[in-house]
Amino acid sequence: MAGVAALSARSVAIHQGRTHSRIMRDENLNDQFNHMMRKTAIISNESLTSGFVGVGRKHFFACPKLQVSVLRECRMALLMLGLMVFSACMNLVRAQTTPGAPTALTATAGINRVLTSFTVPANTGGAAITNYQYSTDNGTNWTAVSPASTATAITITGLTNCTPYDIKVRAVNNVGAGEASSAVSSTPRSGIANSWISRSTPGGNSYKWNSVTYGNGLFVAVTSLSLFPTNSGNRVMTSPDGITWISRSPTGAPTYNWTSVTYGNGVFVAVANNNAGRPLEQVMTSPDGTTWTIRDAATRKTWSSVTFGNGLFVAVAYTGTSNNVMTSPDGITWTSRTAAAENGWASVTY
Repeated sequence: MAGVAALSARSVAIHQGRTHSRIMRDENLNDQFNHMMRKTAIISNESLTSGFVGVGRKHFFACPKLQVSVLRECRMALLMLGLMVFSACMNLVRAQTTPGAPTALTATAGINRVLTSFTVPANTGGAAITNYQYSTDNGTNWTAVSPASTATAITITGLTNCTPYDIKVRAVNNVGAGEASSAVSSTPRSGIANSWISRSTPGGNSYKWNSVTYGNGLFVAVTSLSLFPTNSGNRVMTSPDGITWISRSPTGAPTYNWTSVTYGNGVFVAVANNNAGRPLEQVMTSPDGTTWTIRDAATRKTWSSVTFGNGLFVAVAYTGTSNNVMTSPDGITWTSRTAAAENGWASVTY
């Protein structure tokens, strides 16, 4: 074969000018060689030369003569293509950022929880939003919604009733957490006020009940007015559970207008705003809510409210020009006190 100077059982390199041929020895290279030739011909679009000679059971193949410039151009083209793909990927990564802030955040207080709603950020950062996070302390600490969700409403649970929370939300994409929304304040409420059930009372709507208290396992309520004369004696009612009530008639004071009742120091104490012409009988006490005893107030007033705290009963009045407060350690013996101002006091508590 042209360009072959010698053959040996091992590889021999033959040089002819700038043409290079490699001679390889292998019994299994025939098919591989022809397959390589076809692929090389397609790439280079150049004429190929090849040679073949056999010695005994061994076969020797002369590889194709390829133009070095063609191979160099192919390698350069592939290199440029790789750089273009890499550059495009880098531009794509650089184009993605964290999301902007959600807008129109609202918060509705529930029992031990707050229900929020908001609008998706106008700028998602060039990537899909995968989750949201919320903060209940104005952005100091953040909690991810779990399981991840792209819904634009979050129910925040485990909160303390009657405690205000400054709530923010933010979106998350594959780059990270985005800008926080503006804060809104919400205060979870107690469930008691939302769980009232109407209960029947003795006398139906015949009474206007003014005050109720709880003590020693018993609810006690008092009224100041009966709309029907036949029910005029029942100015107290009691209940062990707040559901079933029983009328009580305070002995010796059936028609007094009892305005307030409290419990303390083992005794129920009620005050009245009038006493049917009796000078000082405007207080009554009871150990059980059933048996009541009339007591004298410190002075005749329209007593509107009574409470107990720190070992002392305190009552206030809403008319009069002086001494609109009175106190008692036991609900029996009362002492007039000067109020901070001579106003009409409607309620007192501890």
